[in-house]
Amino acid sequence: GVIDQDYRGEVKIILANYSERDVFIEPQSRVAQIII
Repeated sequence: GVIDQDYRGEVKIILANYSERDVFIEPQSRVAQIII
């Protein structure tokens, strides 16, 4: 999607795990990427 240049709020993502295995994400892990 597109984020307006004057937007000042948080940007969040939704993660989905469709496998049958549990996935543990440690705090402060990098799990997404954004291009500005």
